[in-house]
Formats: sequence, structure tokens, C-alpha cells
Amino acid sequence: MTITTDPAAPLVAVVGATGTQGGSVVLALTESDKPYRIRAFTRDVSKPAAKALSEKGIEVVAVTLSVENSGAVFKAFEGADYAFLVTNWAEHGDPPRETIEGKLMIDAAKAAGVKGIVWSGLPSIDALSGGKYKNVGHFESKARVSDYGRASGVPFVDI
Repeated sequence: MTITTDPAAPLVAVVGATGTQGGSVVLALTESDKPYRIRAFTRDVSKPAAKALSEKGIEVVAVTLSVENSGAVFKAFEGADYAFLVTNWAEHGDPPRETIEGKLMIDAAKAAGVKGIVWSGLPSIDALSGGKYKNVGHFESKARVSDYGRASGVPFVDI
């Protein structure tokens, strides 16, 4: 494991660090031969998964990624060099909310001055089908966030 507190090492902000996607990013970073500082975002720092991250020397931050909490969201990204972003679609199933929350995270990461964003996105089914299949909510909301991220001026990858 190459987790460090050395300020010269890149700080990677990982949204959903106690979940499947964010957790896999944290695992990959901890298994890297390069040193990283990791800021793990979770809503509940008392969860066993969050405690396990903290025990490994990972900074664990409690933050709810919502517009109503935008000040805390921007603060959580401060100092980050890179960001991995994912929404919690399964919790709410609300495409407009997913778009808003995705854009909020991009704005916060950009304001923090990150050098790159990795976004867990999906393609637009409307675009892929030439308009045959419209309103495939989760795909369309993620595609809107992807478009926003690519236009943000920050190096942006959607996976």
C-alpha cells in the first residue's frame, strides 16, 4: 500500500469511497506503486467501511452531495488534485437530481483546481439510437453530466 500523508503526493478525492465503484478506485490507488493521498467521501463516517479506510491512513470525510449542502461539497474538494465522481442513483432514481448533483461535483472539483476528473458516466441512449429511444432517464442524466464535464475546461474522462 502506498497511502501517504506527504503533501507532495497527489490528493485524490473519491466520491462514494465506501461503495462499489468508489471503493474499487480506493483499492486501486492503495495497490498502486505510486504514493497517493486519498480523501474518501462518505455520508456516514461511522460505517464499518469508512472506519476501515481511516485505519489504513485514508482521510475520510462526511459529506452529503446535494445542492442544499453545496458549501460543504465545495469545502470537501478543497486541495484535491484529482477527483473520481459518481452519483448515488440507486438511492433516489431521480434523473434531474442526478444531473444537478453531478454538475455540483464538477463545479466543486473545478473550483478546487483539480488537474483531472474521472466520472462514472453512461452514454445517451437517445443519441445512440438516433432518437428512437428517448427518456432513458439514468442514461440521459449521466450523459448530460458528461457533456457538462467535457465543457468544464478541466481534463475530463467518463468511464
